[in-house]
Amino acid sequence: MTSIPLGSVLGIFASLLISLAPCHAHACQTVLRTSPMRYLKQLRLNRARMLLRKGSHEVTSVSECAHFAGFSHLGRFSADYRRTFGESPSQTLDRLM
Repeated sequence: MTSIPLGSVLGIFASLLISLAPCHAHACQTVLRTSPMRYLKQLRLNRARMLLRKGSHEVTSVSECAHFAGFSHLGRFSADYRRTFGESPSQTLDRLM
């Protein structure tokens, strides 16, 4: 049995991981019809909408909701939310109250 140096094995493994990344992006595009980043953003927007609609005790404002859902830029969050759901986050929250 031939011994392969550990450095070579790790190098091969690292190159395989790097070469698989485009495959994952392609699979996401094929199956979900969107990029991985857009898919994650949509998940976060849906989470924010759920939080705003149910009136969680953890979320009492739009900025708290945006932060809790993983958005760091409130202006971009609001614009993306309006584009996706046809209303501002504050309109969704106001309907609850």
